[in-house]
Amino acid sequence: YQRRVRGLLALPHSSRRMILHWLPYLSTLRVVLASGSPQRKDLLSKLLSGVSLEIKVSGADETLEKTNLTGAEYALATATLKNQTVLQSFLSQSSSNSPLPNLLISADTVVLFENEILEKPVNREDAVRMLKKLSANQHTVCTAVVLNYFDRVEKERKVRSFCEETLVTFSPLSDEEINAYVDTGSPMDKAGGYGIQDGHCGGFVSKINGCYFNVVGFPLNAFATQLATLLQEARL
Repeated sequence: YQRRVRGLLALPHSSRRMILHWLPYLSTLRVVLASGSPQRKDLLSKLLSGVSLEIKVSGADETLEKTNLTGAEYALATATLKNQTVLQSFLSQSSSNSPLPNLLISADTVVLFENEILEKPVNREDAVRMLKKLSANQHTVCTAVVLNYFDRVEKERKVRSFCEETLVTFSPLSDEEINAYVDTGSPMDKAGGYGIQDGHCGGFVSKINGCYFNVVGFPLNAFATQLATLLQEARL
């Protein structure tokens, strides 16, 4: 897979194009997002305006074994499992009336702090623990994206994947601020126990280095770059 760090990726200049002019063509394809995340659905729906984006929740286990895996490797393994699970569900019911997706997208986001992978909190105490760790410190948000597509050149399904990393710095947080935020319930379905897009939590962040949308849950620029490359190569 390819790995972007702090918004940098070594790709040819010709591939660094946005996909606005491809939207009429993309609207003729079956595009599926293997995610139940409302943030990812919202971001992709806006980027792929006019494209009928199907949502298929994988139900895959998102608590894989972390031993000896970096954050990027762990996020990629989880995103890959989500993708494979949804693809298998389509394969089991595929027919001429219900073709496989031309493009199946999955993603997983984790927060990394001092070599610990922080996923969604398991309870209130876990959310408080995570936010106390992040307070007055810098951490990394890593999102892995897997693209499973039918390659029109090689006439078979192929997979491309990449990881995006963004550095995020929190201001010092008091116990009162942490408890008040956790009481909103917002941290419970978000990696690291926070959502930068939340009005309350947005005030916690003093600085980011990299893609903002990656912290929300889906790296739009990196995805658009990869998608544009597939389109320019006439593979999708």
